[in-house]
Amino acid sequence: MDGLREFVAGGLGGSVGIFVCQPLDMVKVRLQSGRRATLSGIARTEGFRSLWKGLSVPLYTSALLNAVVFHSYGRALGYLLPEGADPASASLSAVFAAGCVSGAASSLITSPVDMLKIRAQVVVGGARGPVRSPGAMEIARRAIQSRGLPGLFNGLGVTLLRDVPSYGGAYFYLYEALRRAMVPEGGNGGPAEHLVAGGVAGALAWACIYPIDVIKTRVQAQDSSAGRRKGFLGCSRAIWREAGVKGFTRGLGSCLARAFALNSVIFVVYEETMKII
Repeated sequence: MDGLREFVAGGLGGSVGIFVCQPLDMVKVRLQSGRRATLSGIARTEGFRSLWKGLSVPLYTSALLNAVVFHSYGRALGYLLPEGADPASASLSAVFAAGCVSGAASSLITSPVDMLKIRAQVVVGGARGPVRSPGAMEIARRAIQSRGLPGLFNGLGVTLLRDVPSYGGAYFYLYEALRRAMVPEGGNGGPAEHLVAGGVAGALAWACIYPIDVIKTRVQAQDSSAGRRKGFLGCSRAIWREAGVKGFTRGLGSCLARAFALNSVIFVVYEETMKII
């Protein structure tokens, strides 16, 4: 029953957060791919709806993704604790380890979803108006035609490198540490504590690995039908040649704003839903 509650609460929190924060993700991806981008600029040249370009796949899969994140975290934490122990009493080292397991599990969903989203987002409209962005099914078809089923998992290695220590381990570690610091021992806290702890944990976790995320975007933005594609090192060298150290921090402000807002929403909805169901 606890597993079902984690699935429902995590899925609901993820869906709400993804929809609210998609415009900030749009700006982040454009900046990471070497283009100039602002919310107002995209809305003016490509139309207001274009701020949600690439939303369909992450929105449709966000419930599953966040359900996997919270369920795998809960199961891993339960495995690390003595039988019958209260998860709220887990050490922060156990929380970090369980988070790493969660990050690895979720990467199997995150990698293909991000690839489809990024390739839709990097299509830029011009002075004559919006350019039709290819749909998720079209992008997936091209990837499979080019490389078979592994084409959907282009960038899986760098996704694991990003998500295992940060989106998994550091994310849950920081959330629990902050929540425990703000809430009296034995308590769980209310929406305000969950909002602050979730937002700060999300922003700090992203800040730790942001250069890796910039490289991941470059790796996954490459057209599957193109000839030779650059890997992790090739994209790293290309970013360095273009802008030096600054190239690895493009879009950081937008990313941190999105991370705070997204993870505040996710944890508030998750914790409050867990109280209800």
